[in-house]
Amino acid sequence: MKLVLVLACLIAFHAVAGQESCSKSSDCEDGECCLEDFYQDTAKCEKKSESRKFCSEESAQSADDRYLFYCPCKDGLSCIVTEN
Repeated sequence: MKLVLVLACLIAFHAVAGQESCSKSSDCEDGECCLEDFYQDTAKCEKKSESRKFCSEESAQSADDRYLFYCPCKDGLSCIVTEN
């Protein structure tokens, strides 16, 4: 059980450590956006959302060209608001 917990922590650390910090979306690679971390007051490059995933509308970016919560969709896809 301890081994599973250690492995999970290492995988999570590796996933976070691999992300590039950014100050605006143009700092990121193609297919990524600059996503703010609301809790840590930082921003990291994240992959744009794929089909049937949560997303932000392109117009939802802040004045400093960053997104909060979710990136917009990948090119060719649309972010559609649905009610549950």
